[in-house]
Amino acid sequence: MNVGDKVTVRCMIDTVKLRSPFVSEEVARSVELGLTRRIAFQERTDTVLYEIVSESLAGTYDARLSVALKREEIITTGMSATYAGRRRPVTQLRSCDPYLVIECSIHKQIVGHNICSGPREFTPACRWLIGHLERVLGITGLPDGASWYVERVDVTECYEMSFEAIQEFIRSLNNATFPRRAGSLSRYGSHGIFSGGSSTSLKLYHKGPEFAKHDAPRLRTLWDRPRVYNLQVLANGIMRVEVGIKQEKLKRDFGKRPTVDQVTDEYLAEIHDTEVAKLLREARTEMGVVRTMEEVTSRLYKVHKPHTAGTLVGLWVQLSTVGEEVARSRYPNRTWYRHRKALVDSGCAWDGTDLALSGTNIPVGFAPVRRDQRRDAVESFEVAAALAPYRLAV
Repeated sequence: MNVGDKVTVRCMIDTVKLRSPFVSEEVARSVELGLTRRIAFQERTDTVLYEIVSESLAGTYDARLSVALKREEIITTGMSATYAGRRRPVTQLRSCDPYLVIECSIHKQIVGHNICSGPREFTPACRWLIGHLERVLGITGLPDGASWYVERVDVTECYEMSFEAIQEFIRSLNNATFPRRAGSLSRYGSHGIFSGGSSTSLKLYHKGPEFAKHDAPRLRTLWDRPRVYNLQVLANGIMRVEVGIKQEKLKRDFGKRPTVDQVTDEYLAEIHDTEVAKLLREARTEMGVVRTMEEVTSRLYKVHKPHTAGTLVGLWVQLSTVGEEVARSRYPNRTWYRHRKALVDSGCAWDGTDLALSGTNIPVGFAPVRRDQRRDAVESFEVAAALAPYRLAV
């Protein structure tokens, strides 16, 4: 299957956590033997260094493949009332037939890094992963990847800009406040911003510094320095927007723990877009985003009456220069929310403006949403070749 228009509308698949259906004791013993051998030694190939471990991954940057064979599972036995009158599930651990839980970045397992141009179809990517696990463990008989249960999946989009533009855009987000996520928001200067939650998480970050810290040292043990240097240059021009979809969200949306083939690419893209829109607000508008004084003034006077446009320009100037927290303190609540919504609906952004930054490097109209022309929308040749047999198979 060639990479075409149908694939480009989908999000990139990165880290997944999958649970297998129950397997036989014969398969379980084969897995245990393979894990004993592979945990003891790091295995090297001419393309990818992989290491199989039994513990959870340290983070989304972790290049290892986590595999755990389990013979117990948590089940819900009823509901109990809490002190606040809410009811919560009562759980217990019980013995069961063996099953596997695996977690890894599929993209890193295929090419050794996950800078950009990763897999863009969920089911074929998961089917490849199970085949890959069989190959590195030297076993057969695992259930087809489409039948495994999804416990977590990270969907990502990458945007190509200059190093300086990425740094400025991320840094400019420090002027914004996100009331609904205030307690879960972590900021990392000009490198990134992270928002965690029980059902989803969102991470917007500069790939260059992250690659230099986590991937480059590992890859230098595998590849020659010019190759790693070229990857670093590529990463320096990539901004990633990564949405983590957790088990709680999946169970709530599907009414049960879904299998891989039940989680469609359209569903994943919709969740990604929704979460990005919640954080950035400007993502919902279908109009081109404007962020310079001249563009914003022109836009507002085109879509609003002169008196309203003048008021909105004044608010935009304050948002661009002193930030949301200060600007909000100067308006009554109803006025604040009404005027801010009008700016968002008009496609006016107040991050990375020519008032907040002197001579901004951020491209005109840029927004980290999938319709933006700077989005990396294709798979690499290596990824497409790896997944091709799993796309063709029924």
